[in-house]
Amino acid sequence: MKHATATIPCPGCRRLIPASRAADRDFRVCVCCKLDAIEQRHAAAQTAAARAHAAYEKDFEWQRQFADAFGLIILKVLKLVQAADLKEDREHNTDFFVLRTAEDRRIACRLRRETWLPYDGEITIRESRPKGVTTELAKILSGWGDFFLYGFALATAIAIWTFLDLAILRLWWANESARLGHAPGTSKLNDDGTTFRILPLWPLPAGTIVARQGPPIMEPIPPVERHNCEACGLIGRAYHFHDNRWLCGHCHNHGLCH
Repeated sequence: MKHATATIPCPGCRRLIPASRAADRDFRVCVCCKLDAIEQRHAAAQTAAARAHAAYEKDFEWQRQFADAFGLIILKVLKLVQAADLKEDREHNTDFFVLRTAEDRRIACRLRRETWLPYDGEITIRESRPKGVTTELAKILSGWGDFFLYGFALATAIAIWTFLDLAILRLWWANESARLGHAPGTSKLNDDGTTFRILPLWPLPAGTIVARQGPPIMEPIPPVERHNCEACGLIGRAYHFHDNRWLCGHCHNHGLCH
């Protein structure tokens, strides 16, 4: 007498399948549903990649309309005589809009939209892509590029910009990575799976910033530690520590220490 084979219903299509042949031992789905799930994930990944590429193309073309403004800044900073000395470099697949001088010096240009103006004291560079494609940060650290023009647009003009020497930036990066034991700055993950490295400008050594138009760069002031007054209960305004108690100005000045 043959023993009946143990079966379970597939939660995807409800067909009975042998328990021993379930494709996924955790969820006990049939092979067809397992393949369908794989195809759906693949299609979703392709859709996300297509959207990311479309967004990249749109952003790059938006930057390109500021080519003349980029050129005027570069002519001023590098003291070039005429705009004909600058040509667009299309040899590298990069997020940057790249201009090249007659002396073969490459200037990577990146422009941020007006909504990012509050972050004019830092720069962001693409650090990684899901498929392992060489990123802008990797290219810069490997020696590509001579200068970096990083700006912020306001309407149809470049309102704030910083012109950086990439040779000095590379040396600083190597020294800081050795000192910290990890890359300097902060890594930010985007929805498309790519990451950007955020670098504040204030720690950069002298000479890195060749020229700048915009507010002065200052080291951020650390936040003041706030305490509640232990005499009157005033919230967040106790700045005096007396007899092992935090007191507000009023309680401290009027001797309300007990």
